[in-house]
Amino acid sequence: MILTSSLLLVNIFGIIYIFVQNSANQSNIKKVGLNTALLMFLITLIIWIIFDRSTPWVQFGIYHFSVGLLGIDGISIFFIILTAFLGPLCILTSWKSEFYEVKTYILYILLIELFCF
Repeated sequence: MILTSSLLLVNIFGIIYIFVQNSANQSNIKKVGLNTALLMFLITLIIWIIFDRSTPWVQFGIYHFSVGLLGIDGISIFFIILTAFLGPLCILTSWKSEFYEVKTYILYILLIELFCF
C-alpha cells in the first residue's frame, strides 16, 4: 500500500514543483522532470520485484470510499512498468531539443503518467 501511495505522491510532488517554476529555467525543469520519472520507474521496479505472481488477487491495494479499490493485478503490473519506462524515455528524447514550451511538455508527460497509474 505504501508503494502505490508513494508512486502517486512522487508524481504529484514533481508536477507541483515544476508547475511553480519559472518557464525560463528550462534545465532545472528538465532535471526535475527526469528525476521524478526515474524515481517513479524505480518504485515500479521495486513493486515488480516484490509482486506475488502466484495469486490472482489485487495487491498493493488502496481502498477509498468514493473510488473503490485501487490496486495492481497480474495484467496491470506490465502496463504500469511500461508507462513508468516510457516517461523517462520521452523526456530523454527531447533533452537536446530547444523548444518554447518545455515546462508544458514535461508537465504533460508527468500528468499522463499520473492518470495512467
